[in-house]
Amino acid sequence: FHRYSAENGRVYTVAVDVRNQAGLALCEKKGFRRYAAVEYYQATKALGAAVEPTPPPARLRPLRSRDAAMLAELYQASTPAAVRLVDSRTPADFEVGLIERTMELWRRRWHECEEMRYVVDGPERSLIGYLRILGQYRGEAPHTLQIATHPAYPDLLPELLRFALGKLRGFPGNAAMTWSASYHPHKRAAFVEAGLQLVTEDVCLVKDTFIPLKLPLQPLKTEELGAFRPAYCDPVSNNLR
Repeated sequence: FHRYSAENGRVYTVAVDVRNQAGLALCEKKGFRRYAAVEYYQATKALGAAVEPTPPPARLRPLRSRDAAMLAELYQASTPAAVRLVDSRTPADFEVGLIERTMELWRRRWHECEEMRYVVDGPERSLIGYLRILGQYRGEAPHTLQIATHPAYPDLLPELLRFALGKLRGFPGNAAMTWSASYHPHKRAAFVEAGLQLVTEDVCLVKDTFIPLKLPLQPLKTEELGAFRPAYCDPVSNNLR
């Protein structure tokens, strides 16, 4: 804290396994507060082997480099404002650079793993879904799945999950891991319905310099505001809506 505060650090985050009660107590003692949780789920080898290859959802296509801005918009739409305040994102965070693409190509050639990224097109140049599959070729390392969907399309998530598990049929029968944030209950429900097993949960904590306000504040009468007109006031009667 001393080091990064001197470098203008303002926000510190940490993820602690929910079973580590001593670690959670220490973080909260040091001024951290909880703002989210992430649950990790596993699709067992038996479950993966039982899933047949599934046709891709409608309008699914491979990710393109110019999709970064629309992925940032999808993140904004699917993440509550209180969480975005801590885990802010820009289009640059969703870009897949040349170095990363080159490393993925070599890992595929060395037959270590293969990474596949897909998006689902929505109306008016938008994205309503994102799927990232990392399939392992060697060892017992688990395959990993990252799925994001727009909250207005809850039925898309089970489709993407079935499609992803079907794609993994071409890889060794390792278990597959995925995760769901606490503010995405529809994702948790889809994982449980599909037969995935809850493995563990991380508590996400943040230490920042924001000053909490205790509400309610003392209300103001509109006649005391003078020439000032809040945006939520009726322009004619000046009555609070």
